[in-house]
Amino acid sequence: MAAKYMRKVILQIPDDPRLLVAVAHVALRHSQLLYVLRLAMKLIDHIDHDQALNATRKMGAAPLFKHVRQRAYLRFGPGAAFEGLRDLLDRAETITGQRNRLIHDVWATTKDGTPVIRDDVTSNLKQLPTPSELEALADDIARLTSEINGARLKGFLHKADLRDEVTG
Repeated sequence: MAAKYMRKVILQIPDDPRLLVAVAHVALRHSQLLYVLRLAMKLIDHIDHDQALNATRKMGAAPLFKHVRQRAYLRFGPGAAFEGLRDLLDRAETITGQRNRLIHDVWATTKDGTPVIRDDVTSNLKQLPTPSELEALADDIARLTSEINGARLKGFLHKADLRDEVTG
């Protein structure tokens, strides 16, 4: 494995397969979270599946959260549906921040062979998370994704949409 030196660390990826699988689970679960939010646009804007995906195709997480929040406010106005979705979006932003710190900070090895993460903001070296910690984060993302999808398909967003159709 080729290594490049970056001040105090060597750019190497840890070779623990359990750790790498757990990192992949976090990344894949986060993609599912964003996908479900993109699908929420079907209900919010009364558009079909392809239109929802096309309208949000090149949006990263932060622009997607902002877009969903703005469109939902326009659609539902202040009230329980918007507040519930805002809570879910706030939680999605928090969990995305946790994921981003794992994925976007530099993973490396110290000169003595200790795997570390270099914090992108402070340049401080941190200990790698354990596979269990990463799997717990992936599980948290999966639970939030399920909550959002449930709200969209049968929960409070779906019910607000039905109320709007009856009264609209």
